[in-house]
Amino acid sequence: MKNAAGLLILALILSTFSTVPAAAEDRALIIGISQYKDHGIPVIPGVDRDIEMMHEVVETFGFERSQVQILRDAEATRAGIRAAFRDLARTTTPQDRVLYYHSGHGTRVRDRTGDEDDQEDEALLPYDASLNDAGDPYNVLLDDEIGNLLNAIPAREVIVLVDACFSGTVTRGPATGKFFYHPNLREGGRGLLVDPTPSGGGVVLLSAAGAAEEAQATPQGALFTQGVLAAVRRAAPDEHLTLAQLRVQAEAYIAGRLDEPRRRHLLYRPQLDGPPELRHMNLFLNGRPTSPLFQKRREARSRLEALVDAADDVVPVGSSRSVYRPGETLELSVRAPRDGYLHVLNMAEGETDVTVLFPNAYQRNHLVRMGDEIRIPKAGRFRLLARLPEGLNRQENLLVAILTDDPLPLDGDLLATENVFALFDNGTATRSIVRLQQDAGVYSAGRTVVTVAK
Repeated sequence: MKNAAGLLILALILSTFSTVPAAAEDRALIIGISQYKDHGIPVIPGVDRDIEMMHEVVETFGFERSQVQILRDAEATRAGIRAAFRDLARTTTPQDRVLYYHSGHGTRVRDRTGDEDDQEDEALLPYDASLNDAGDPYNVLLDDEIGNLLNAIPAREVIVLVDACFSGTVTRGPATGKFFYHPNLREGGRGLLVDPTPSGGGVVLLSAAGAAEEAQATPQGALFTQGVLAAVRRAAPDEHLTLAQLRVQAEAYIAGRLDEPRRRHLLYRPQLDGPPELRHMNLFLNGRPTSPLFQKRREARSRLEALVDAADDVVPVGSSRSVYRPGETLELSVRAPRDGYLHVLNMAEGETDVTVLFPNAYQRNHLVRMGDEIRIPKAGRFRLLARLPEGLNRQENLLVAILTDDPLPLDGDLLATENVFALFDNGTATRSIVRLQQDAGVYSAGRTVVTVAK
């Protein structure tokens, strides 16, 4: 088996070229495959969201829209992916940066060249991968080929983010694993997608999961990619973010989403391999976030506060304490001033995602009557734990309660999800709030702030 130090990750020798492209520039390639041409290969939910999230990530890093190529589903054939890599090799120089992101199925197949100690090749499944009569995949992108494609890119800074896995386990859970099982698959393989080289080269790769772990996908997007986006949004005000920091924060995000007894067996940890100088470089090309989306999302908290200020009536919101330590149980209470549908949202300082605390999978009925006191969480149902992102000593959380005559259209999957809390894209929550303001109907709202500190 190839140096079983981790799940995917590589460090390649940079090729030397005698010709330089005339119009070189930084480039990003985003590939996402949800539905495959062969219907025997399982659909992966949420890949469209993965593409959207990663598009925001690369724009925030400083890649221009014209520098970003996206291949999704039928576009991401084996030939299409090869052509995209050849284009990266043709249009970049050693002065440029390349970012390659892939969301889809990974697998292992029988080694036919004899270069694998475990007699298996790691592989990515392109859109037109097929299954033979025995159910085994072919027309796949093998690790050796991917290594050659990456090795041909002259850029000295090649960042690879892979939200797939090559060492799946037999565990199953509420999310969907991103490993493709087939009849001749051997258990226990822990190969790398591409062989690392002693010199390190110019490639650094952050993978979703470690050896013998399986990356998880959800309808809201893969957990690893969600964690990457959350880290980029949170770090942007600091104007500095490294891959080493990104790995730690993505791991903390995944742990927070799976930190429950019935889900802990699904925990997985992102892995980072590559030259130290690339692990610790600033991911913002211009030293600061440049995406216009970032500024819009920074305004989300102000819009929430303005929504409360414009309400027709006040919803009293309280918590058992104003300051919590990480891991302590939060206890919230809301008293209804009238009949209506109650929604309780949380936005953490420095973040732009909105977490819907109520209703949730354990408290689905959010029709309340005047005078009702609603406690979150309801006694004996679940625990709401105070969390603090990696690297922070203190963080404020804005809690907003909104009482309306009709339910807010936050997300149709809210009550169907098995998650304790549903994490919604900031744009979705904002559209709901905008509709409420434009309707100019009667609504009540209230807020409070709780702090989590070490």
